[in-house]
Amino acid sequence: MDPDPNGFAMLFFGLAFMIFFFSIVPIVLGLWIGAIVMAVVGLALVGIGLHMIRTNKRAIETAKQEAMAKIKCRYCGSLNDQKMERCSSCGADL
Repeated sequence: MDPDPNGFAMLFFGLAFMIFFFSIVPIVLGLWIGAIVMAVVGLALVGIGLHMIRTNKRAIETAKQEAMAKIKCRYCGSLNDQKMERCSSCGADL
């Protein structure tokens, strides 16, 4: 089973939030360079997460279109090509 890309995107969003939250410490201490670096890293993680979600949307749409081009067997539920007359899994008439 492939890992869920949206799960990884949520991981990047969580890390970005954590970095933004902890960038308060360098600001309070007057370490502006550290705060800026943390903000840039946080923005990069948000960008990566958004890219992963957009990429996954395309893959999901492609999979939906491929599934729509198939016939679902009413007995076993497996997907078969439209050209098939019998189910490739259980042999029932489609």
